[in-house]
Amino acid sequence: MKIVTYHQRIKRRNRHKENHTICSGESQNEKPLIHQKNPDCYFRKYESQIILFAGAEHILQENGMNLKHLNTNKLQEQLSDLIFQKKSLNTQYVSFKQEIKELELIHQNLSKYLKQDAPEIQRSSHNKLPSL
Repeated sequence: MKIVTYHQRIKRRNRHKENHTICSGESQNEKPLIHQKNPDCYFRKYESQIILFAGAEHILQENGMNLKHLNTNKLQEQLSDLIFQKKSLNTQYVSFKQEIKELELIHQNLSKYLKQDAPEIQRSSHNKLPSL
């Protein structure tokens, strides 16, 4: 932690006032300037958040959401319901995937068994045909 004397704080404060670049207080004792006094500095400080929220607002309006009557509790409930549905569908998917693997294995075994038996059946039926 850097120790700053009273005189250093006064010098720093005067320097910033001369340059008009104070966006927020330099220490806990200083109060930040109100954004109406220096809107450029305020915008620079919060530019990324302003852009993010403006984009989110635009997307919500495109999707037909009324921002004045937006109920966040209702959206949270819908989100939790959708997450629950996703988890249940994912478990069903995993169980169906396992069942498909088992059925494919049974199919392969049956096809191998039938291919082994098929030539024997053809040979025996070929021998029983009457000659002309």
